[in-house]
Amino acid sequence: MSFQLAKLFLNNYFSIMKIPVSKKRPSIEELTALITNKFSNRYACKMVTIGKAKSIFVKKSTFVAVQIQIPEEESEIIVEGTFQPSLFTLIPWFIDILATNGLVFGLPFRPERRELEEEVGRFLKQAYN
Repeated sequence: MSFQLAKLFLNNYFSIMKIPVSKKRPSIEELTALITNKFSNRYACKMVTIGKAKSIFVKKSTFVAVQIQIPEEESEIIVEGTFQPSLFTLIPWFIDILATNGLVFGLPFRPERRELEEEVGRFLKQAYN
């Protein structure tokens, strides 16, 4: 029961967009170059490797970013509204979750995250669908 509540909360706190890929599936490096070329004049873009998983972060501000992933053996690109993890953002976020259920750092930035997610998602749909 508690797992379902946590999953429901996280799905409401963060949004996820799945973009089907009908053209040749790009490598994470190709996608990083494309994203950087399109958005680097307005947003910070970088590829991050955590273990074997690679993601691209497009960051508008400390608490507004999207994470882009290409799941193995899937014909889709996942764009998730989030913040770029760092010690500076994780500690306040965790305290916020415990104290206010995400009202201080989460909800005020959600519309901006959704807007950035939609902007990046539209671009990727045009490029790969």
